[in-house]
Amino acid sequence: MDVWNYLIKKHKTIILNDNQIYNYLNKIDFKLITELEDNISLYSYIDDDNNTNSFSNVAIAAYARIEIYKYKTINNNTCFYSDTDSVVLQKPLSDKLIGKEIGKMKLEYEIKRAIFISPKTYILQLYNGNYVSKIKGYSNNLTFEE
Repeated sequence: MDVWNYLIKKHKTIILNDNQIYNYLNKIDFKLITELEDNISLYSYIDDDNNTNSFSNVAIAAYARIEIYKYKTINNNTCFYSDTDSVVLQKPLSDKLIGKEIGKMKLEYEIKRAIFISPKTYILQLYNGNYVSKIKGYSNNLTFEE
């Protein structure tokens, strides 16, 4: 089994508070991923006893970050924004990197202007004059003036 299939099938995550972690310390070799807030953290571990083919979102997201990093570091093409499955670059990608095939990028928008406020929060003005915005909890498109 290659390393990525192994991680996807065996990698697990769990959210525990500081008191709960002590119940697991002698049973599981945890790796701290991140502290989510005071007293609550996200931990990862490899579950070698698990014979299921379940998938771990954390392992898939980690692989996606590695793939996206290739686009974020293209010489002379500034990356203004990225997410797990997307990048916004200063210049267009080469045609050989864009397509419908697995592993290729999809050209979503040609952007005239943009404001990136925080992850998953932005407003885009397209060359055709339309606006695209993404703001958690708000479904209407905003313009720059709004």
